[in-house]
Amino acid sequence: MARSSSRHIDARHSRGVIAGGVGHTQKVYIQGSARASDASDPRQLLANRVVLVETAALEAARQGHPLIELTMIGPNGEHHDFYQVMTRLRPSRGGSRLVLLGAAGAGKTVTCQQLVVKLAERARTRAAALIPVRLSAATWTVGRDLLDWFAASIRTDYGVPAAAADDLVKNRMILPVIDGLDELGTLAGEDDAGRRHGAGLLHELNQLQRVTARYPVVVTSREDYYQQLTATTPAAGNSAARLAGATTLTISPITPDTIRDYLTSTFEHDTEQLAAWQPVISQLGSPAGRVARSVLATPWRLVLATTVMPTLLAPSILLTDDPTEDPTTDDVRASELHSTLLTQFIPAAVAIAARKSRSARRRLPRRPRWPRPALLDQRYLWIRPHPAPERAVSWLRALAQHQHRMSERPDAPAEARGELAPHLLWALTSPLRLRIVHLACAFSLSLGAVFVGLAALALSMIGDFAIVQGTGGWWAYLSAATGGIVGVAVSVRCYRLAWPQLHDAARIQLPWRQRVRAFGAGARTGYPSYLLYLLALYAIGTVVRSQGFGLAVAVAAALVGAVANGFARLAASMSTSWATDVNVATPIRAVRRATRAQAIHLFARASTSVPTFCLVARPWVAAVISLAGSCVFFLAMEPGTAVLRYHLGLMVAAAHRVAPVRMGRFLEWSTAIGVLRVSGAAYQFRHRELYEWLLCPPEVTQDPADQ
Repeated sequence: MARSSSRHIDARHSRGVIAGGVGHTQKVYIQGSARASDASDPRQLLANRVVLVETAALEAARQGHPLIELTMIGPNGEHHDFYQVMTRLRPSRGGSRLVLLGAAGAGKTVTCQQLVVKLAERARTRAAALIPVRLSAATWTVGRDLLDWFAASIRTDYGVPAAAADDLVKNRMILPVIDGLDELGTLAGEDDAGRRHGAGLLHELNQLQRVTARYPVVVTSREDYYQQLTATTPAAGNSAARLAGATTLTISPITPDTIRDYLTSTFEHDTEQLAAWQPVISQLGSPAGRVARSVLATPWRLVLATTVMPTLLAPSILLTDDPTEDPTTDDVRASELHSTLLTQFIPAAVAIAARKSRSARRRLPRRPRWPRPALLDQRYLWIRPHPAPERAVSWLRALAQHQHRMSERPDAPAEARGELAPHLLWALTSPLRLRIVHLACAFSLSLGAVFVGLAALALSMIGDFAIVQGTGGWWAYLSAATGGIVGVAVSVRCYRLAWPQLHDAARIQLPWRQRVRAFGAGARTGYPSYLLYLLALYAIGTVVRSQGFGLAVAVAAALVGAVANGFARLAASMSTSWATDVNVATPIRAVRRATRAQAIHLFARASTSVPTFCLVARPWVAAVISLAGSCVFFLAMEPGTAVLRYHLGLMVAAAHRVAPVRMGRFLEWSTAIGVLRVSGAAYQFRHRELYEWLLCPPEVTQDPADQ
């Protein structure tokens, strides 16, 4: 009997999240109903995957820290908590529009993730409820259709098939939750251009409201940026530079009592660190805690302080030595302390991660030296040698500069604006230089593949080692010329693909039973039309050699074709899967899975043509020719181009010491220690202030007395 859909965390493959800023790898699974209606309902599919992805993102964003109960202030001064905001939104009745404002680090993104998870869980049980979809405002470009943007985000972030995503958007089954409207102003650069960019998105949302009545939407932004938009003179044809028909709520600053509860709950299991914070906790409400209240005024600053203190700094520096001094200097001192916390955040996170890894190693049972399952098991993925803080800061700074350059390029893809798309990290050094290197590599590989294939054919036709006599030179010239022509064609195609994309199905991780079922279904299909090809192989093989040879070639072609069709059906099922218990891979694991999928596709295509070439050449020659042709085919296709350029770019970046050799593990490590976070199919820096500090670090001034 099928159980009702529920969510659970597999304790065998996950660890508890450690307080203090360091988490562990966590897998979240959706266990859905086995009914046929759930397996064919795109709405149920999207709701399950939204809960899956956003719950994992919320847990990673928390990093073991307790969630702070924030209070929102309405336009008339009334106070609202989180559940009152959900009631006001009313997504099941057509919805209303909501603008959530707050200062930098006030907790807008975490509140947005909580809202999406709660609404998605309610949408799984209520047929009329809208499904919330969180979108990053930075990925929207001026002039892009909103409905197309919604469908593309659903397809890439949640792994929903393209046709289903289009139907969900057109039938108004989604609730767009647009996070980070102020990111558009930051990406545009200048103040006027930034305001025009943000006002353009609001204008498109207002136009959507006019075309489709009562279209609900939620937008989050910094308070100062939204006030600039509302004060801007609207452009010609725009009704206003604000979200029409929306209720505006502002996140209020946290109180000293909330700060005390947060610090107490964070270090409740660490008496030593709680004792170090005790002077700050006891004096938060006194004049000596004026600077501490300013430094710890937002959830982001609380995370900064609890990560750095007392690992590298003493919490007592937050207290004012002389409570009677001029309060006007408190802002200057608070700004200096905040800059110090930003500077020490990454070294402190590295130190905490190393300490947790050492304590975990002591608790692990001893294992044989070879094989080493503890290093290969995903449960111990976070236990690894940690890079030096200076090296980690250097690599993260290179990632921040790459994100800034991609945001300024007008021809860059939308997923690269304001985010770190893993398959586009090949542009860490220089995109033009990498495209030239890719061109040369594609030309060399194509030339070599064609030359080897024709040389093997010549050896089979002329005789072993007889190629050096008489016609051997002509065969060499012909092979080189043919390989050069093919190499030029393949390399030109690779160069013209400025930003090759991976297949969306790379993020979908099907259960093993469904994989086997899809593979078997693919192996059984296609044989009515494939039967004529097998009969032709049997007839030609019988004429060329013998009846047994023709039968062997036909049987081999049937087996190889079944395997190839099975892999093709498996790939198609990943892009059109309706299973509710599908796991969605992280962005970097999607790149790895795309690499493996392309390698399997290469060998599957190579094996299908081996029986055909066996009719005119020896088996080993047929295998070489098939592999050479499949290599050229792999280099010419867009997914293969994306995979090859990605690995070439990381090799060049590692050679220039701009990035680590294993970029994937570094991205996962940075996410585990709380520097990066997963946002759909890409990565983002934990906070805008951290990104700006990495992009433009403050200059270290030296005291004249020390000079």
